[in-house]
Amino acid sequence: MRNRWTVFTLLLAVVTLPVLLSGQTLPKVTLNRPYAPPKSPVLASGKNFLPSAHLIVSLDQQQIGEALADGSGAFKNARINIPSGIPEGKHTMAFIDVSNPLGYTVNLPFTIETNWTQQNFDPQNDANNPYEWKLDSSTVTGLKPAWSTTVAPCLFTTAVVAGGVVYYNSDLGGLQALDAATGTLLWSYNMATSQTPNCGTAPTLGPRYTHLIFVSDYDANVYALNLITHKLVWTYSSIRNASGLQYSIAVGNTLFVSSYGRVAALSVFT
Repeated sequence: MRNRWTVFTLLLAVVTLPVLLSGQTLPKVTLNRPYAPPKSPVLASGKNFLPSAHLIVSLDQQQIGEALADGSGAFKNARINIPSGIPEGKHTMAFIDVSNPLGYTVNLPFTIETNWTQQNFDPQNDANNPYEWKLDSSTVTGLKPAWSTTVAPCLFTTAVVAGGVVYYNSDLGGLQALDAATGTLLWSYNMATSQTPNCGTAPTLGPRYTHLIFVSDYDANVYALNLITHKLVWTYSSIRNASGLQYSIAVGNTLFVSSYGRVAALSVFT
């Protein structure tokens, strides 16, 4: 009997060792991005699991994928497909080691987004968000206004939406940032002077990691603003034209702006 207990104790020590060691050896999972739209992939990598561990991946307790560790207890770039139908906002992605008798789980915060980051959605002018799942021909007839604003937007421009915030260019107040759920004004930036009105193109959001939004005034001056500090980062005015700026799109780290007869390709950073 004593020998059996000794064997059991040794086995238990081996199983629990990865969990009981210091933080450097605890199981760890990282994602290539902590956010994604529905119907898109996320890549996950992990280490410090049991050898050949089998992990089930869930999003708010809904199984969405799995990952298999190698002999060292690691896996790299396991493809996790985000399903359609999960509401926008904050969620929890769990990696559950079902091969571990202790049921070790790594929980990570994850955000579902269906952003509309530039006029007509993308550089191809599709005006269609392929990640949208709430609106279709069967639901659009039941839409009702949730809120409205009396601040006049510029003519011929549209709003863009990202991270639960609506951005648009207003003739009276410049760039406006509103809470998408309530319509409450969060912050604004006024470009207008006595000689130059605000209205230019619709705002364009840069890549998420830049934290930048771009907007223009009627004289085709381009402004880059930081979404976190709400402060001016840079301006560009050499495409100035009396007819004003007509369009802007972001492709990777380049912002393309056009006026009548002129096009400029600008670095989003500088």
